[in-house]
Amino acid sequence: MWINISDIKQHLYCERIPYYIRIVGIKPNTTYSMHIGESFQKYLDLNTIKKLLKQQGEFIEDGKLIDNFCIKSTKLGIKGSIDCLFISNKKVIPIEIKFSKYPLMYKLQLVGYITLLKSSYDNVSYGYFIYKHSGKIIKINKYIPTQLDIINLNLAIKQIKKNFKSMVRPKPTNNIEKCFFCEYKNFCNDII
Repeated sequence: MWINISDIKQHLYCERIPYYIRIVGIKPNTTYSMHIGESFQKYLDLNTIKKLLKQQGEFIEDGKLIDNFCIKSTKLGIKGSIDCLFISNKKVIPIEIKFSKYPLMYKLQLVGYITLLKSSYDNVSYGYFIYKHSGKIIKINKYIPTQLDIINLNLAIKQIKKNFKSMVRPKPTNNIEKCFFCEYKNFCNDII
């Protein structure tokens, strides 16, 4: 069974979410936060992304931007769809678009995409987050994965595979506040 990079992001929020989506087959309802994030992603066109990359000193004239770039690695057993990918002869840069500043789960999502890209390209070493800061201010941050990120990514993948293989509902998150914003809270009758 393939592990989606989105499974990793969801797993870091709560281990039960990938279980509900992939094992039980329950599709998530769109939450307000998800709707806002999708709207923000549609708001950013490729020209705006190019402009933001140039502001970071990236030379992008010799390459192209690809929206929703899908990639998978049979060797790693993971796949995903990157929000935007810059590709040239010199470098490959994944770009993730988020509505808010990135917590750990988003960082590992980007690290997962970098890892996936490295299985097909030699010139991948970092990625970017583009996010809405406050009001209409759009920020862009370069992110270079650390060794700890790689370890955490591999641990998450290993745990997800274990959870999928067992087909048993995982334990809930330790942070009960997450449950109030979760699209699966109605299925966790042992929490709230």
